[in-house]
Amino acid sequence: MHAPDGEFTLPLPSVKLEHMVVDFLGGGEGVDLSPMLRHGIVANVTGLPALTVPCGFGSGLPVGLQLVGRPFAEASLFTIARAYEAATSWHCRRPDLSTLLPQPATQEPGQ
Repeated sequence: MHAPDGEFTLPLPSVKLEHMVVDFLGGGEGVDLSPMLRHGIVANVTGLPALTVPCGFGSGLPVGLQLVGRPFAEASLFTIARAYEAATSWHCRRPDLSTLLPQPATQEPGQ
């Protein structure tokens, strides 16, 4: 998705921790960070300026809108991000973490 000044956007949902925990070649459980890399890989590889603003929720988790600009266009990105946050209220909202956390098992009375 391209913005008017040549910047482009990359809407990406958050990654649940349970999707990042893997068994590395039978050596035990570990955390695979590769799903997280996609969030910043474009800017990291190209060296372009980038920033992320909240733009909603998906499956109860925050979704960020990553804005990537032309070389040395940091000021344009800040202007776009400020205008977006002024026009929306996503940056003021928080996820309901109670729906994402495992619920403790309830015990029957007398057990």
